[in-house]
Amino acid sequence: NKKKARLIILAIESLNENYRLSLSLHLLEGLTHEEVSEVLGISNANCRTTFSRAKEQLRKKLEEDPIWKNK
Repeated sequence: NKKKARLIILAIESLNENYRLSLSLHLLEGLTHEEVSEVLGISNANCRTTFSRAKEQLRKKLEEDPIWKNK
């Protein structure tokens, strides 16, 4: 569904920079956590924590939207 795809893009764009970069590099660019940690200059553990928090924040943003609720 194009509306849901656009909603995901807008939700990702609304995240803070570190979360947005972590999600984009890992999910969209296909980098491993190790590669993302090198690109961002953070530890592997911090990278994984940032990614986990970013996914949770993205999930919450999507669940709040009525378009997403109407699966």
